[in-house]
Amino acid sequence: MNFGDKNNVVVLSDVHIGTGAPTCWYQPSLHEPYLLAILDWVVEHASSIDQLVLLGDLFDFWTYPCEAELPSFSDIIAANPRVFGGGGGFARVLDALDGNVVYMTGNHDMNVTAADVAAIKGSDGKAVQFIDGALAA
Repeated sequence: MNFGDKNNVVVLSDVHIGTGAPTCWYQPSLHEPYLLAILDWVVEHASSIDQLVLLGDLFDFWTYPCEAELPSFSDIIAANPRVFGGGGGFARVLDALDGNVVYMTGNHDMNVTAADVAAIKGSDGKAVQFIDGALAA
């Protein structure tokens, strides 16, 4: 990474955040400290980072028991306030990168919409930008 200019892009994928149900791969008690450390690193190095790209499967809607009702996007956001809440990890990144955070869906979160992603905001109201993966292919 060439520190001192904003020519760097950080890519984060396959985090698979869910509600914390026992069948979810992402378990907040185990994985959240690592995710927050990555996001804090982005904030600390924001002077050299142009953009954070969330490249698919940030969320996971597949790893729930068959008999369970699948969570909504809002359920997952609410279950992870230190990551998605006001002052949470993504809010700090959005603030530090002046809103330069983009999101593309993967195969475990393909039902996430632009409206959903716009709910992830920094303290100044800038939101994560949704990129239609079909356009990028």
